[in-house]
Amino acid sequence: MKDVILSVVDSLDGKNPELYSYLPYILQDFTEIGADPEVMVQLTKKHIPAGFLQIADLGCGKGAISVAMAKEFNCNVTGIDAMPDFIESAKEFAKKEEVSEKCKFFTGDIRTEILSLKGFDLVVLGAIGNVLGNVGETLTKVQKILNPDGYVLLDDAWSKQTDNRADNIFPTETAYFSMIADAGFKVVEMDVADMADHSGQENIMMGCMQTRCDELAVQHPQLNHIFNQYIQNQRHEFNMMKFDLTCATLLLKRNS
Repeated sequence: MKDVILSVVDSLDGKNPELYSYLPYILQDFTEIGADPEVMVQLTKKHIPAGFLQIADLGCGKGAISVAMAKEFNCNVTGIDAMPDFIESAKEFAKKEEVSEKCKFFTGDIRTEILSLKGFDLVVLGAIGNVLGNVGETLTKVQKILNPDGYVLLDDAWSKQTDNRADNIFPTETAYFSMIADAGFKVVEMDVADMADHSGQENIMMGCMQTRCDELAVQHPQLNHIFNQYIQNQRHEFNMMKFDLTCATLLLKRNS
């Protein structure tokens, strides 16, 4: 199993484990990291019957989705993330939004924590990448912690290519949805993101991260190459999302 530090760095589009301790600083300007809480709330409101109680937010980051769910649906949320600083931010955010009593956040490796979890009506996977494996492997693991009529909210991406080339690290659309079906889930609805509409947000995010990396480079000049590489990785990731991938939020339901 990949070391948890490397797994965290990889899920946030980094490559070097030395970056781990600096990620909270680099990402300090953002509460939302990856998935869009508003889209997830709207899909939930539209399709899931009222009265559900238990949500697991795996790889919850700073708690943006957890807090949005707790506020909107008055439900209980368990948020887990391997980054202690993110968990502290999540707790502070929940307190600020007056839902602390509904949100339980703790630091942990979701790859091992998932083995002891159970009884959830909804599991949120907000842009966690392949931490739990490919989409099929992830859903197979998640199914074990869901109630029989449970749902999954998944923020993910697949390749726009139609052939399974060896150099393509993302599955084709056909392969992606086959894995979902094979894992025992059906797609209720998906919200496909128009990445062209996110250009302004991308520029703001890149500007903030560049500023933070420049500040760190002044403090730690010997690590300047690591911070520069992170910025390059982020630009590459944004370009992939715009030109090579279909990015979407999917609401999945466990098959009866």
